[in-house]
Order: sequence, then structure tokens, then C-alpha cells
Amino acid sequence: PPRPSAYTLETIPFGKLLHYMKRDDLVEALGPATYATLQQQAACRGESFTSKYLKRQVANDPQLAEHVRGTDLGRHAFAKYMARWQDQNAQHHWHPARAHHTTQPLPY
Repeated sequence: PPRPSAYTLETIPFGKLLHYMKRDDLVEALGPATYATLQQQAACRGESFTSKYLKRQVANDPQLAEHVRGTDLGRHAFAKYMARWQDQNAQHHWHPARAHHTTQPLPY
């Protein structure tokens, strides 16, 4: 897969985007009709209508996933993902200027 920073809103795997979405926001993005349909499907299958179930159903339905990706929620989730990615990479960056700190023996 490409390095995470190479992802765009269109190319990031939907599962990654889902990590940055709250259930209530996802429900709102889906709309009441789709939500009711998913709820009914869960009942018919005898499954609990949990956040995990909801997210799994959306992720497994390309049409639903693309719909959510195109909403404000999708854009906000991608912005959160990018902020986290940049933050992680900033922390793991090796700075030669700081390298001399590691040459001293550890105090324990």
C-alpha cells in the first residue's frame, strides 16, 4: 500500500476513515431511511445493532461507503487521519541536532 501520506480522501481505505468517525455522526451521515434499513437487517439476522455492526455494514457496502466518504463526515475523518499521520511522523523524525543527547549512558 502507498505510504499513508500519499492517501487522498478518494484513495484512503474506507476502514481507516471509519476509525475517525463516531457512531452518532455516522448515523447522521447515513440518514434515517438507511439507518432504519440497517437496523432491520440486524434484527432479521438476529444480530445486535452495535456500532461495530453498523460500521461493518457500511464498510462492506461500496455504495454506502462512497456516500459517507463524500459527506462532511468523510472529509472531517480524513482531516483527523492526516493530522494524526503528520503528528506521528513528526515525533518519529530523527534530528541530527539532537543526536548528541543519546551518546551519554542512560542514568539507570
